[in-house]
Amino acid sequence: MRYIVLLCLFGIFLDGNVVNAQPPAADSYFRLTLEETRPIAGGATLLFAGVLLWGTGVFVQGIRRYPPAIAWRASFRAVGWIGLVVSAGLILLLFLTETGLATGLPWTAKSRVVELVIPLVMAVQAALVFSPDDEPALEVMLACPRKITWVLIERLLVLALIQGSLALIGVAISTYFAPGQDPLIMIIRWIPPTVLLTGFAIYITVRSRVAAFGATVTGLIWFVFAFFSASLLPDGMTFWPLNYLQPFIWIINPYLEPTSLTLGDYWLNRLCVLLLGANLIALTLYLLRDEERLLLGTRKSSANQGG
Repeated sequence: MRYIVLLCLFGIFLDGNVVNAQPPAADSYFRLTLEETRPIAGGATLLFAGVLLWGTGVFVQGIRRYPPAIAWRASFRAVGWIGLVVSAGLILLLFLTETGLATGLPWTAKSRVVELVIPLVMAVQAALVFSPDDEPALEVMLACPRKITWVLIERLLVLALIQGSLALIGVAISTYFAPGQDPLIMIIRWIPPTVLLTGFAIYITVRSRVAAFGATVTGLIWFVFAFFSASLLPDGMTFWPLNYLQPFIWIINPYLEPTSLTLGDYWLNRLCVLLLGANLIALTLYLLRDEERLLLGTRKSSANQGG
């Protein structure tokens, strides 16, 4: 009986709060300026760099103990040429399409064609190139002395070689359609987004074991940042409760424009995005060390407790 009374009193209390509650005024929104979030961006960059440095040290020690055997031909066959054809077709289409109007769409700027196409296509292909449930010879590869992490590493390197070469060609072509660009800015416009989206793609795919899910989520991330990048700046228009996150989103915004912030803040953003993506790739490679979970979808500890 006492629990019923307490629940009634709690319901009356909530009802009174809901009735009397008013939406927060625009001036009372939580806001931080770019200068206030800059130290957080620097700290996040140092944290990502430290974690990546530690992971690189562990990886180098593993290579010294177990020298890998590289299988480039098998990796090229697994990757295929469909991604190259899709990327090349989209880049040519966007370069040759004349909009004639300032529609505000990201692909209307010829300088952004490469950074829009290459990261998306490579990330989707990375999600599809290795999935535990779709790998036909997973048990055989796990039984071999060669670590399965090298399968993913080789395929990612092949993807980077193919898409990176095409991206450099696209950057060279963009100088014809949009002359006067800084060559270094042209390069860093597409490399950090590519690493970040690829990291998201393979991490989500390995954790969910569904390649289509990893590709879909990565596509949604690309869509949000590619189309709403300007709205995610610290001084942009927002609404509650997004205003609590908006001041920090610029730190990991893969499609931040060089003219949106100062040059120093832009370089800080590029470095943070690049390191975050590299850490996601390293974390995915670490997950592949758990062979039982990779094969059965369960952790060793869970399997032992069940037995």
